[in-house]
Amino acid sequence: MKKRYIYLLFLCFISTLADAKKSVFTLWGYEEMDHPLLEEIFSSPTMVRLDGIDQSGPTAYFGIVPSFSRRDHSNGVWALLKRAHVSLEEQVAGLLHDASHTVFSHLADLLFKHDEVIHHGCYQDSIHEWFLDTMKLPTITKKFGISLHMLNPDNASYTALERPLPDLCADRIQYNIHTGVVFHHINQQEASEIVNDLHFEQNRWFFGTPKLAKKFAELSVTFTKHVWGAEYNHAFYQIFAQILEQALAEKLITKDEMHFGTDKEVLKKIQKSSNPKIKELLKQCENIYAHFTVVEFGKGDFNFKPKFRAVNPLVRIKKNTFKTLTEIDTDFKKQFELTKDWCQKGYGIIIKKTTCS
Repeated sequence: MKKRYIYLLFLCFISTLADAKKSVFTLWGYEEMDHPLLEEIFSSPTMVRLDGIDQSGPTAYFGIVPSFSRRDHSNGVWALLKRAHVSLEEQVAGLLHDASHTVFSHLADLLFKHDEVIHHGCYQDSIHEWFLDTMKLPTITKKFGISLHMLNPDNASYTALERPLPDLCADRIQYNIHTGVVFHHINQQEASEIVNDLHFEQNRWFFGTPKLAKKFAELSVTFTKHVWGAEYNHAFYQIFAQILEQALAEKLITKDEMHFGTDKEVLKKIQKSSNPKIKELLKQCENIYAHFTVVEFGKGDFNFKPKFRAVNPLVRIKKNTFKTLTEIDTDFKKQFELTKDWCQKGYGIIIKKTTCS
C-alpha cells in the first residue's frame, strides 16, 4: 500500500506539471477549476488512480464495450455541478463520488457481497468513507473546512449530484451522455447541445427543449436493455467473478490490490496464471456469446431482474410549468414502459460448464 501511494504521488506530480492551467476536459468542452481545494484533489493519488478504473469494468478489456475511465466520468460530473452553481462541498463530493470503486468497478458487488452490508446493492458506496479516509483525503479537505462526512455523495442536501431514478442528476446525466458518445449513438456536438439545454433551478434538473430531452432519455432506455442490463453483461460478470474468487483464494492477487490498484495491474496478474480453471474461464470471457444461454427467469443458473435505469426528465413547457417527458411524448412513454416491464420480468442465464469445474 505504501509503495503504491508513493507511485501515485509521482504520477500526480507529472499530472500537475502537464496541466498547470487546471483545465478539465469534458465531452462538451473545457471547464476551468477555480478553487485551490478542487485543484489539489484533482491532482491527488485518489483521482489519478481512477484513470486506471474503467466505467464498465472488465468487459472493456475484452473488446466487448468501448472504454472510458471513472476519472473522465468524475470530471464530467464535477463540471456539471459547477455549471449548476452548487456549493463547493457538493462539487467536491461530486468529484470524489466514484473514488472508492474497486478494480473492475461494479464487479465488486459480486466479489465482496458478504464482506459488507452493501448500500443499495453497491459495494463501492458501502466503503466510500473508509476508502477516502485511507487515502488521506480528509487531510486535504479539512484545510478548507470540509469533513469526511461532508464528502458523502448521498448527502440529502446534494440535490444536483444525486437523485432517485427516474429523475435527472449530475451523475446520471454524465454517464448517459458519455456512454452515448463512446457507443456512437450521439456525437460530441450533440452531447454539447444536450448539456447546454440543461438547467438546474430549485433543486431540480430540467430541459428547455423536448426534442433534446427525448434524445437524451432514449439513451438511458437503450443502454438499460442493451448494455447495463444486457444478458451478455451479466453472464460475463458471473464468469469473471469466479476468476477473481479463484485468484484471491490462491493469493495471486490481494484484497488491497482490488481496493487500491488498477484494472490492468490486476488483469495482467490473472492472465499470467497457470491455473487451468482460470485459463478456461478467461477463454469463456474472450468469447462470451458462445458460453451462455438465456432462459425464463427462475430457470437459470443465475437469475436477474436488471436495474431499471431509464430516466424521465422534466421539461419546462412555460416559465413556471414543468412536465415529465412521458407526459408530453407518447412514443417515449411507450419505450419507457416497455423497458420497465422487461426489467421487472427479468431473465435467467445458463452458463456452459468448464472442463475444469
